[in-house]
Amino acid sequence: MEEAKEVVIKWFDSYYGDKTYIYLGVMAAFLLILVSKEARRRVVYPALIIFFFITNPYIYKILFEDYSTYWRIFWAVPMNIIIGLALTFSLTRIKNKFLVPLLALIVVFPVTLVGFNMYSSTLFSEKVSDEKLAQITIDIGEEVLSLEDNPYCLVDSYTLRCELRQYDARIRLLYGRDGYISPLNWNQKSAQSIMNSSEPDFETLLTVCTSEGINVLIINQDKEIPEEYLVEYGYEYVKTVDELLIYHYAG
Repeated sequence: MEEAKEVVIKWFDSYYGDKTYIYLGVMAAFLLILVSKEARRRVVYPALIIFFFITNPYIYKILFEDYSTYWRIFWAVPMNIIIGLALTFSLTRIKNKFLVPLLALIVVFPVTLVGFNMYSSTLFSEKVSDEKLAQITIDIGEEVLSLEDNPYCLVDSYTLRCELRQYDARIRLLYGRDGYISPLNWNQKSAQSIMNSSEPDFETLLTVCTSEGINVLIINQDKEIPEEYLVEYGYEYVKTVDELLIYHYAG
């Protein structure tokens, strides 16, 4: 349970970053509790219940441990709404018009100062193609669809795991963004663990692939599969694209 607690704290710190945002949210919630019965009933109390639910290590262990994007659940806490409501409530009750913009700046400025610019170059860049996908995704996507009409792939590339299904929804992945929606099963976890290894267990990997019906393998070229395993499990080397080896199930 101590491990689950550490994971929750890690993602809490990662998501909220500077504690200024939390302090503003707490002060805003406290203000709404004091001055608005409707706001505390409809917004603050439900937000507190959600917050304590998703940050409870016991609940994390039961419900969220298998989700790789647990931090996104923090979106359910309406912190911005609470801060906005508190600010709006305060502004509408100030009679001095000169104090209204001043109070707004006092609240908005620290939020802007401690926040993260989501339009920064670290998240956004100029598109490299009309599809707004990485060129490697387009190259691999074309090759995969030339092998199978409805390919089911094991992919050893973060970019491809994120973008390949955006390129064409006919391409299915053993694990990838699909795993964000539902927990990974044993085979998917095994394949993921093997591919993250510097010395993959190809025999177990290909056993998982054949049992799952994987017909295309896309693997980094430093993890070349020995020929004897390919022959035993019915896969064949196709070609190398952008330093990725493509294997196809020949049956």
